Amino acid sequence: ESGNNPGHTRQTNVTAGLSIIVYTGTGAVGTIAHGLGKAPEVLIVKNGSVAVDWAVYHKNMTDAGYTLALNNTDNQVDSGTNRWNHTAPTSSVVHIGTGQQTNQDAKSFLMYAFTSIQGYSKFGSYEGTGNANGPFVATGFKPAFVMVKNIDNGGYDWAIMDSTRTPANANGTYEFLWPNGTGAEFTDG
Repeated sequence: ESGNNPGHTRQTNVTAGLSIIVYTGTGAVGTIAHGLGKAPEVLIVKNGSVAVDWAVYHKNMTDAGYTLALNNTDNQVDSGTNRWNHTAPTSSVVHIGTGQQTNQDAKSFLMYAFTSIQGYSKFGSYEGTGNANGPFVATGFKPAFVMVKNIDNGGYDWAIMDSTRTPANANGTYEFLWPNGTGAEFTDG
């Protein structure tokens, strides 16, 4: 790459809808080729050189300038041009801004770029109802891994549920992991 586009290496699996990219920031607005052939719907980026928040992009946030932090309970925030340069990813590139979470000059970064693959993965959003049964979210397949975050209200943990730790969800309980915390798994009914 050249100019304001960070040099990078990547491993891309188009069949799985995942690209793992390692790059060095430039501090200037730029783009990074992801190789997926369609626009990523979720991005997770970590500055490996400085202790700053993980930057998370999701296609269903208010707009492409908004971000979440994987390591805290904050709601979505408008990052301006700092993280995604207020520009959604395209079928060929991810836009990055000037901030230290996604493009600090001369710092090393790790980016995970995900896109939905029918029958394999799905990235979307839903509106909570407050109902004990909650809304029905159709994925088109039985998910083995689900990660959820309330984007409207701060103070709520990220939650991960999977089919490996408690495959049958015994006795109506579910085991959650919190990627933003350091505690052990949490069991809820």
